Amino acid sequence: MSRYDAVVFDVDGTLVWGESAIDGAVEAVAAARERGPVAFVSNNPTAAPAEYADRLSRVGVDAEPSAVVTAGSVTARVVADGHPEPVYVVGEAGLVARLHDRGVRTTETPAAAGTVVASIDRSLEYGDLAAALRAFEVGDPAFVGTDPDPVIPGEDGLVPGSGAVVDAVASVAGRRPDAMAGKPSRAAWAATVAALGGEPTRALVVGDRPGTDVALGPRAGPDVETALVLSGVTDAGDVPEDGPDGPPAPDHVVDSVAELPALLADEADESPNL
Repeated sequence: MSRYDAVVFDVDGTLVWGESAIDGAVEAVAAARERGPVAFVSNNPTAAPAEYADRLSRVGVDAEPSAVVTAGSVTARVVADGHPEPVYVVGEAGLVARLHDRGVRTTETPAAAGTVVASIDRSLEYGDLAAALRAFEVGDPAFVGTDPDPVIPGEDGLVPGSGAVVDAVASVAGRRPDAMAGKPSRAAWAATVAALGGEPTRALVVGDRPGTDVALGPRAGPDVETALVLSGVTDAGDVPEDGPDGPPAPDHVVDSVAELPALLADEADESPNL
């Protein structure tokens, strides 16, 4: 019997960097599919699942949109399922489109906001923060962040991510978000289960961030293991150890997904559990 009946992959820093596949990514996904369903879960808040599936397909990783979960799609679901409208977005057009896909009404008037959603915005200006501040000064809107990632992989290295913008809005608002939609939230795991086609019995979550990818595992349950890859934002010296503070320790640490087929082997003593 296989050690795992489902594998959940992070994308950026795990399977791809920019527009190139990380060595071994295609083979790792193929090996995982031999054992059960696969899901691709990204904290990208702007791209639609279909766009991410196309991006993976372009680098040789076969992916259906139904198997892709993004922070944008989870955010739209979280807002639609229980947050007041209209929504004022500090973020990009792709996130607004994800909200509209779920029938969520948005506004460009901060004072009218029932909810403020903060996310990555690569054209963020001082006026955007001033507008967000106005929403919190005038009313008492709900506050949702798409994801906590402070930096993300770019073509030439790391660049600021949604977490940096969420923190900036939180600073002027004087409060933390009421909800963070992306990994490692329970809402993100619920969307992952739907992408897998049902709750797995023995799943493996693979990613490059202890605070989001590895932290998603414990949220999912005791039968979910985690593998931290060192091909993204985490170096060997930054691998966490179990303790009362900080992210959980991963069950496995590998240099990259190129080592994943060995980790997926039926015999436990073949896995590189460090």
